[in-house]
Amino acid sequence: MIGVTIKGGDASRKALVLLVNATREKVKAEITRAAFSTKKTAQAIVPKATGKLGQGIDVATFFDTGSALRAIVTPFTTLYGQFVEGFDSGYVYGRRPGKAPPAAPILAWMLVRGIPPAALWPIRRKIAAQGTKAQPFMKPALDAEAARFDANMRRVIDDAAKGVQSIRGPLT
Repeated sequence: MIGVTIKGGDASRKALVLLVNATREKVKAEITRAAFSTKKTAQAIVPKATGKLGQGIDVATFFDTGSALRAIVTPFTTLYGQFVEGFDSGYVYGRRPGKAPPAAPILAWMLVRGIPPAALWPIRRKIAAQGTKAQPFMKPALDAEAARFDANMRRVIDDAAKGVQSIRGPLT
């Protein structure tokens, strides 16, 4: 919990504690809003073949440890989400060259595209040799949300500062 030391009368103390709690709830609401907005944007721009990758994007966790609030939005409920995003290669490679990918996701993609199953091995071999190009969707979704989140958090902090000033007088 956020520690607050308040000098002054009981009325001021109670008012400031209420203000801290209200501000915390506003921050929590903004983090939640931003997480679900990021999820929605990512689902709109994710590459679509079978639709499983978009369905796998979710707000996986919301942490409220008392001193920190954060939400995690992740596509990694599917095995290949990290490879499509390319987060571990600086958004260059979806999958780096070197090793053939698992057959099941490629076969599902081939069936959607109408590619005959006989092409599975040559496709896997080509990916092993050349890798695949990254198609980021989480980073652009996060980048799109960042400015709005920042502006909204500044508003919450400004409102809290005004609330403190109304209780305790001008801040120095």
